Amino acid sequence: MKYHIGFLTQHEKKRLEEIIRESIESWCTEWINYNAPIFVELEQQYSLVDDGLIDQDGFYCLDGSDKLGFLTNSVDIWVKLLFKNIEKLIPNDTISLFLIENSRRDILLKIFNICGKNYVGNKLVNIKDVDFEGMPVVANILVGHERFRLLLDSNILNNEQMYDLSSSTPISIASFDDEIVALEAKFVLDKLSISDFMDIQVGDIIKSNHHITEFFSIVCNGDEIALGSLGQKDAQRAILLTSNNEIKK
Repeated sequence: MKYHIGFLTQHEKKRLEEIIRESIESWCTEWINYNAPIFVELEQQYSLVDDGLIDQDGFYCLDGSDKLGFLTNSVDIWVKLLFKNIEKLIPNDTISLFLIENSRRDILLKIFNICGKNYVGNKLVNIKDVDFEGMPVVANILVGHERFRLLLDSNILNNEQMYDLSSSTPISIASFDDEIVALEAKFVLDKLSISDFMDIQVGDIIKSNHHITEFFSIVCNGDEIALGSLGQKDAQRAILLTSNNEIKK
């Protein structure tokens, strides 16, 4: 499996959610004859291998692209969506399965079309490996009372002309590979009176309010993005990242 490790910006996350929601709304208009509430939530994945996401659920994508697909192949979900209130009357035959596969295929095509992708295949296939150019993202989708999940490559935004609302030039995640980001580790020293401050000399020890077991804030451009603890590596001071909760948000 191939994919990048990183994190989505709030703008990327918002745009991906908009694309998926717009695609699902269009799909509902064309495929089902009732108004169903739609909910979309993105969940960034930092390891497809450790989580066993694809091995566990399977990955059903179009035969021309592995950048977007379903994480489940349950027919029941789609029978309930497409044939609400008459699902028990629908036979499990070739025609029903053909309609279901085409409806699922249409969801993927609508997302690809908004993102400016052209040919992406004609049929759904189950694969066990992915070759993503960006970061793996899972979209948890609720349509009415039915839930399903999509796995997508964040790099799908690269061809999406509406992504950068302030510019007509699409932003590529790969374009950031050579950029340098300054990270800082901060903790607060104990407060000093003015007289003590004026008497500071070389060799004086200034305590901090930071407990020895307390984590440091890892800061980028003034924003806390993670937590870490002080350590050492190769005869140099180092920070061990212990939490990336802020990044995941």
